[in-house]
Amino acid sequence: MPCRTSTAPLTIAIWVLLSVVLDAGLGWGQIEPDSGPGGRRWTPMPLFPPGAAVIFLVGDPLRGGAYMYVKFPPAYAPPLHSPAATERIYVNRGTLLLERPKSETVRKPMGEYFVLKAGTVHTTVCAGPEDCFCYVSIDRALDVIPFRHDIPF
Repeated sequence: MPCRTSTAPLTIAIWVLLSVVLDAGLGWGQIEPDSGPGGRRWTPMPLFPPGAAVIFLVGDPLRGGAYMYVKFPPAYAPPLHSPAATERIYVNRGTLLLERPKSETVRKPMGEYFVLKAGTVHTTVCAGPEDCFCYVSIDRALDVIPFRHDIPF
């Protein structure tokens, strides 16, 4: 019987390596409010309500898998939705509240890593008082399918 090993340590190592390479030498206090790590510019997050911002790092999230930085302002909460992609999220700053129907809210503070499997109905609320800043990877094209309360899941 084959032995199954966890890929979590490798995934975390990749996140850390990406962070070091892309953020080398930058202190958060030295960055302009509209610029991100490595001098990249924040742009509005496609498919999300106004307020979310993104910096695309690797890949094209509208065509396939990708890595990106995502930033939400305090109290930002997109509507309940279910993505077709599996999302891997590392909370680099702030606290996210993961909310799912018929489940208790789960608090994800700075330093937490979590995975949302494709099709998981959820929203992530930035608890504040500061912006929430996350590294996000997706395994296929990004889409945001609004959750309809009139259809049971």
